[in-house]
Amino acid sequence: MKIHKKASFNEIFVKHDAHINRYIKRIIQLFEEGIQTVLIHGLSASIEKCVRIALQIIDQYCGITYKIKTSSQENKSGIHIELTKQLLI
Repeated sequence: MKIHKKASFNEIFVKHDAHINRYIKRIIQLFEEGIQTVLIHGLSASIEKCVRIALQIIDQYCGITYKIKTSSQENKSGIHIELTKQLLI
């Protein structure tokens, strides 16, 4: 049973058993490479971790905006956070 699609280069699927710093480093790397938008996805047990990751990125960087969507798939709750780095002029 496949729960989610294959990740695009700017998508992060958070697992509940992986360390939070792994995801934060990857998101920072994407922003430094010039990626404007990063999508963070999490299901069930990883929802809290997704929120913590997003909050840490928002706290560390100026000009990050976010959009949050929730979903339900096969009786599992999900969260989808879109982080966008604004161009500073």
